[in-house]
Amino acid sequence: MTATVERRELNGKLGWWHYSFRQRRLVLIVLLGAVIETLWFAFAGFELNHTLPVFVGGFAGSAPLAKCAANAATCAIPFKAPPPFINPITELVIYVLPAICAVALVAPSLAKEFESKSIRFTWTQALTRNQWFLSRAVASFGAALVITGIAQIELYRWIFPHYFQSWPAWGMFAFSGTLAVGISLVLVAVAIFVALTLKRPVAAAIAVAVVSGAVLISASILYPFAISPKTVISSPGFPPFGYTAAAQGSNLIGTAFVTKSGSKVSPAQVALISGQCVKDTIALGTQNIGPQSQSIVSQCMESHNLYFEYSYQPSYRYWELQWVLTAVALAFTVLVTLGALYLTRRIQV
Repeated sequence: MTATVERRELNGKLGWWHYSFRQRRLVLIVLLGAVIETLWFAFAGFELNHTLPVFVGGFAGSAPLAKCAANAATCAIPFKAPPPFINPITELVIYVLPAICAVALVAPSLAKEFESKSIRFTWTQALTRNQWFLSRAVASFGAALVITGIAQIELYRWIFPHYFQSWPAWGMFAFSGTLAVGISLVLVAVAIFVALTLKRPVAAAIAVAVVSGAVLISASILYPFAISPKTVISSPGFPPFGYTAAAQGSNLIGTAFVTKSGSKVSPAQVALISGQCVKDTIALGTQNIGPQSQSIVSQCMESHNLYFEYSYQPSYRYWELQWVLTAVALAFTVLVTLGALYLTRRIQV
């Protein structure tokens, strides 16, 4: 007589619910992340509301400064310096927590199912492969969305109103707005794919950590170039009045020495012209550094057809860039997720 084993399938639509609560670590990390975010952002927002940072994101502007401009009496109130640990920890919370879902939760938990061979029982007695993938994907993406969503709501509610009242938060571009959500989804998709490929919790966590760092660094460096930057050619004087007049609130990407027509000037030629202009200025007797000497040097450099070219993204492109890069992140997430689904259907256990 041949014994038969009854296969008990869970409702595929509720598989993610069973998985989420069976994996206590998932629930605990999501709850712990939400608590940490809420407590820290509330504290940081309170501190920043009673301080006057000198420079914020490269600009001398903040909510307290705006209050001074609106009401001179406010300026008489002494502002203390912000605690030195506020900025680093705030950035750490913004950068790290979305990656924790992928590195410490998704990749190890999925890889462990393959390492322990429990996946065989799951696929033969509990869930089909498609149901298994759906339950894990929905739970993992849901955890990332909860942590990232709460962080963004609190960031715009408690941090940015005290930091960036007049200008976009370029300094936190890759970790705020819709792009932060897109990046968190990318990391989760990569974590699922890596877990299916390596099948070892430690190896999967290390690999996802490396990928997470690469994605976050790349997004921080490359985002200004998603749309061709604008340029303005200005007098080589200091401060760069031509740039500030044309690009208030913009994100300065870079500068270069050019001719008035926009042709690049070699570093050797720049050094030769600027050196000669400084010598000519000294010869005139204006040896003290100040507006007068700077103006003379600037006029001299202009007489030699030497100007500054500023590359920047204007403030109105902040959300345009956010949506463009978010679309790229979502497309990549879909591609990697489909690749992971293909592996799930083909993998041998």
